[in-house]
Formats: sequence, structure tokens, C-alpha cells
Amino acid sequence: AAFAIMFPILLLFVLSGLTSCAAEDDNYVTILSIQPNSDNDQLWIQISTRINSAAFKLSDPRIVATPTTNSNNLQFTIASDNGDECVNTDQSLSNRCYQIFTIAGSNPANSNILCPIELNGAFRVDFALNTEPVSFLLDVAYGNEICDASLFEADIDNSFVPMMSLYKDAAFEHEMDIDDLYDPLDTCYVQIEIALPSLYDAIELENVWLCTTEPLLNDLFSAEAQGCFASTVDDDGPYWVIKNHGTEPSELSGTIIDEIYDAESEESIIRFSFTIPEVSRDMLHI
Repeated sequence: AAFAIMFPILLLFVLSGLTSCAAEDDNYVTILSIQPNSDNDQLWIQISTRINSAAFKLSDPRIVATPTTNSNNLQFTIASDNGDECVNTDQSLSNRCYQIFTIAGSNPANSNILCPIELNGAFRVDFALNTEPVSFLLDVAYGNEICDASLFEADIDNSFVPMMSLYKDAAFEHEMDIDDLYDPLDTCYVQIEIALPSLYDAIELENVWLCTTEPLLNDLFSAEAQGCFASTVDDDGPYWVIKNHGTEPSELSGTIIDEIYDAESEESIIRFSFTIPEVSRDMLHI
């Protein structure tokens, strides 16, 4: 089979350095995003967990320790976004269970999150894995000195202009045409060009996931969907193509090639590559 690639871009902007990954028995947890909520009275930290078991899932999350640097003196709670259920509906096919949780921080003494926001240190989150306790550490280095709502709500059509191109060569000289297809085990080379508003210095690539879905359910990136974490994603995925800014080994040989910022044009160019998997579908989603 040959493959076409659908590449709607889902932008999550995080200021300063955000590092997040912990492992126990090859189970993973990572931070997807950190941002104030729309009312600016809570700081939301969305995390994803992966359990390498078809039989188990996490429940009863509890925050045991919080970052030592906490400029707003936030108090944190945690809750599941999916009712302790796996977001991949039949995890037995992939022998994995993905779940999404949100850590919410607020200060009862303040009606709003105060600027600047600084959060630096580690969360320790305890879960029950069936009846056994399990703990994860999430290192966070987060700083926000702008505190502007536009930092987290990007009008893709007007404020940001992402141009996405696919290539078959590592020199990025031969761009794929719309009718070109990849074969299994080909290397896909991706270039993203983003024109930045003046308040940004640059954009870094933190995480990339790849997935497939039933052709009639291809709308993974609508406002209501969760991209490659949607429940309609096929159960052999999602594949974690770029993991935590490329600091850890990833699936499908995902590699960040370039992160270039042109101050004169205020444009960022990001390039990465990965190996096309052997899957039953003919359309891949990033």
C-alpha cells in the first residue's frame, strides 16, 4: 500500500523550558500543555499517560508533591479528562492504554492568576494501577512574563500562517506533489514554516504524534476532537514520533533536523523526519 499524509497542524504554545517525562516499567507520562484557562483564574496542566498493558489502567490520581518555585502560591488538584477510561477504545490491539488528566492550579486568595507566572520543580502524582500504587515524577520549568490571552489562542488563518510541506529527500529539495504517495518504510521529511507575531521569539517542536482512523471519521482536528488522542483513532496508535523535543528515543525513528528562526522575517522553520509505518490504512494523520 502507498500512503497520503493529512497534516492539519495543532499548535500548543508553551513559554520557557518545559520538560516532562517519567517512566516506570516502560510506562510514560508527559505534559501536553500548560496554560491559564479562559477566565484566567486557574493554571491548567494537561498530561497524557501511557500504560503498556492491555489489562490495566490508571485511577485515583493524587498530587503528592508540587514544584518548589510557585510564584502564585497555587494549590493543585487533578482529575481525569476521560473518566479513568482509555482514550484508545480497544487497547488490546496495541497493548497500550492512553489516558489524559488535567492538573488545575488556583489560589483561593486571588481571583486571577497574577503575572508573571513561574513554576519550576517537580510534580509527584500517585495513581492506582489496578490495586497496585504507582508514582510518576513530572519535571516542569515554566515561565510566562507576557500573560496575554493571544499567547494561547491562535487564530491560525489570520495571526499565524503555518506552511507545511512534505519531502522525500533529506536535503529538502524535492517537495511532494499533492498526488504523490509514500511507501511503507519510506522516510518522510516534514517542513513547517510559521510567520510569528512580534511578541514571539521562536517556536520549538516538543512532541509529534502520528495516527490513523476510519476514513469516515477523519475529522480528528475539529474544535471538539482531540487529534491523535481522539477515541476514534485506530488502536495500533498513536505513534509518538517526536518525544519531548527529541531528547528521548521515539517511535518510527522520529528526528528533529532543524529549528531555524529568522529575526528579520520573524519566521520559524522546523524540520523533522520519521519512518512511514506499515499500517492497514492509506491515510496518515500528524
